[in-house]
Amino acid sequence: MPTRKPRKGSNNSGAKEFEFIVLSGDETGRDPETQRRVRSVAQANYRRQHPYERRQRTVELDVTPLLDGTIQSSSAVPSQVPPRPMTILDASRSDPFQSFGFGGDRRAYRLWDHMYDGTCPKFNTLVQIGFVDLARETIALSQMLSASAWHLVHWLGCESDSGEDAQYSMISTQNLQQRLNSVATGASDEVVIAVLTSAAYANLIKEPRMFQVHMDGLSRILQLKGGEGSLHSPPLRLALFW
Repeated sequence: MPTRKPRKGSNNSGAKEFEFIVLSGDETGRDPETQRRVRSVAQANYRRQHPYERRQRTVELDVTPLLDGTIQSSSAVPSQVPPRPMTILDASRSDPFQSFGFGGDRRAYRLWDHMYDGTCPKFNTLVQIGFVDLARETIALSQMLSASAWHLVHWLGCESDSGEDAQYSMISTQNLQQRLNSVATGASDEVVIAVLTSAAYANLIKEPRMFQVHMDGLSRILQLKGGEGSLHSPPLRLALFW
C-alpha cells in the first residue's frame, strides 16, 4: 500500500496525502484489516461532506443560591414574586394558575384535576379537610402539582416519567426560598403551608429523611411565629396534626 508523496519544490505545503488500498483478488473480502480501513475512509469522507451540529442534551441548573441563601428576598425584587389570587374560586374547580404563572398550561390543569379524582387516599384526606383549597392560594401550588405528577407516574404507572415532579419541586423550592429570605414573610402562614406541603410530598414518595428535614424546619418556623396557637386556619391546624 504505497503512499503518494508531494513533489519536491512544490509550493502546496498543505497537499493531501493519498493512500491506495488494493482491492483486487479473491481474498479481498476476507481481509478484516482492509475492510476496516475502507470503512474508516468512507465514514471520514461522509462526515466531511455532511457536517452536523452537536445538540445539547443536558441542561445545567445552578442550585447554589438555594443552598447558600443568596437569592434576593421577595421584598427586594417584587417583580419576581407571583401575585396572590384576588378571587376565591369554587372549591372543586379552582383556577389558581393565572396568578402563579401556569395560565394556559393544560398539563397543569390535568395535574390539578388528578388531586380530586379519588385515586389517591392521601390526596382525598387533604381535600376533605380543606387543606388543598387552602394550599392552592399559596406558593404550595407548585408542590401540589409535583405530588400529582409523581403519583401518576410512579404509583399509578399510567404515564411515562418526564421529570415533571422534579421541575415543579424546583419551582416550589425557589418560591419558598424567596419567602424565607424576607423578614416579613419568613414565618408567614404561607410558608407554613408550603413547608407542610413539602413534608406531605416527602411522605408520599416515602423519603423519611426528607420528611424529617421539612418537619424540623416547620418546628423552627412555628417557634418564630409563637407556637401552634398562632395558626388560626382550621384546615391548616388539621393538616399539621394529620
